Amino acid sequence: YKGRQPPPSRLSDVEFKAMLYDPTISLAIEIITALCLQQPWTVECDDDVYADFVWTQIEPYRKFIIQSTIMGFLQNGYKVFETRYGIVETEVGLRQSITGIKPLRPDLTDILLEEETADLVGCINSDTTGKEVEIDKDHTVFINLDKDGYGAYGKPILRTAQTAHRKYNKAEEGAARYDEKVAGGFLWLTHPVGTSPYSGDGGLAVETPNEVICNKMAQSMRGVGYACVPRAEDDQGKPIEGWTAQFLNDGGMQHSFVDRLKYLDGQKMRAFGVPERSATEGSMGTKAEAEAHADVAIMVNGQRHERIIDSINPQILEPFNRSNTGDPGKARLALGKLDPDSRNLFQAIFTGLMADPLFGDELARRVDIGLLIDKLGIPMKQVEEFSEGPDDA
Repeated sequence: YKGRQPPPSRLSDVEFKAMLYDPTISLAIEIITALCLQQPWTVECDDDVYADFVWTQIEPYRKFIIQSTIMGFLQNGYKVFETRYGIVETEVGLRQSITGIKPLRPDLTDILLEEETADLVGCINSDTTGKEVEIDKDHTVFINLDKDGYGAYGKPILRTAQTAHRKYNKAEEGAARYDEKVAGGFLWLTHPVGTSPYSGDGGLAVETPNEVICNKMAQSMRGVGYACVPRAEDDQGKPIEGWTAQFLNDGGMQHSFVDRLKYLDGQKMRAFGVPERSATEGSMGTKAEAEAHADVAIMVNGQRHERIIDSINPQILEPFNRSNTGDPGKARLALGKLDPDSRNLFQAIFTGLMADPLFGDELARRVDIGLLIDKLGIPMKQVEEFSEGPDDA
């Protein structure tokens, strides 16, 4: 019996896209993607010839799988692919080959689970007209993240950053209102009792009550509160004939908004695996703590990368091995280690992030992710190609 599992609530497309354009979140996505792309995959097999064949089948899809899965982790906490196979002539005869790995839209795909064991047995994919196609287990690849407590599906990474993102926007709106209203000051106007010649919009001047003139003057000064106070005598009891104007302010409380925005920006960054500064015990100041955070960040994102590998092995490699050799465990993928130069470079990037508490627009402008990717020699696809696999996928 196959139980259909509709996915849990997901981030709306509108909010998802808005978060992707957040400078801090965009920076974090670029860094963890580049980190995963730079960390190599290896094939573990006792037959070098077959290991080379497996790698020729997997390698063309590696970067695409990583990029597409990370985007799935962000919005949904999971990603579903459909695999396609063919036959190819090799030096040792005919073998099954991988001809396509196609990403399936999460809003049109439900996974199928065995009712008693909850094992994956396939998925159901719908088109935009509602027509459904059932895809069996051997052609379904389901990669999820942090499934505990979320059924068979995973926890979206951006769900962790969602609260901080919303609070950041509210704090920014409050700071903007502060700039317009409070930081602009409070206008205190005094005027003599009586009337004065006033032409309004430039017409003939007529005698107009001073309180009316005072209010019109204050209203023309956009963005400040005001008070108009009639005064007949000064503090010494002398008659007042002139007008006075004074700006009052609060002494500068804007720094409280800045501190809050910095804190929330840091929370958004931590959602991607950069832990809170208090989680480490650096003994030599900010730089030592930042380097410890860099190591933790690389480790956390390495675990997410391993989740991808651990899902590919049973869902792609095992049926592929069974068809070609009869032994499902003949070959498996493993996650290699970052080379020292790349690790040092990423550690330097994370160290810079943690050493500078300002994670927003200024930091995003100062870190050239494109240059980072070029230095690492990572070929990047165009954005519009993310939804397409290589070859006929």
